[in-house]
Amino acid sequence: MGGGRRGCPPPAPSRSHAFHDATGLALAALYVIALEPRLPGPPAVKGLLFGLLPWLVNGLLVLPLLGQGALGLSALPRAGVAYFFVANAVFGILLGVLYARARDRRRVGSAA
Repeated sequence: MGGGRRGCPPPAPSRSHAFHDATGLALAALYVIALEPRLPGPPAVKGLLFGLLPWLVNGLLVLPLLGQGALGLSALPRAGVAYFFVANAVFGILLGVLYARARDRRRVGSAA
C-alpha cells in the first residue's frame, strides 16, 4: 500500500500539490514582472537562468537550514540532487519559451 513510513499516514496530496502550485505561480509572476526583461539571451536561455535561481536558493539556503547540507547532499543521493537541478532547469526553460510565445501572440493580436 502507498503511504509514508510504516504506521504513518501519507502526506495530504492536496496540501503538497497546492504548495507546489502556489510556488510555481509565484515564481512565474516573479519571472514575468521583474526578471524576464533584465535577463540576457533568447527565451530558453532567460528561462534557464531563471530556473537556476530557485534551485540555488533552495540548495544553498533552505536545505542547509533544514540540516540537509548544501544542495541537500546530506539527505539526498547525487541522483536526487541532479533530478532537482533538471526539474528546475526544465521549469525555467518552459516558462521562458511559453511566456515569450504568449507575449508575442498578444502583441500580434493587439497590432491587428
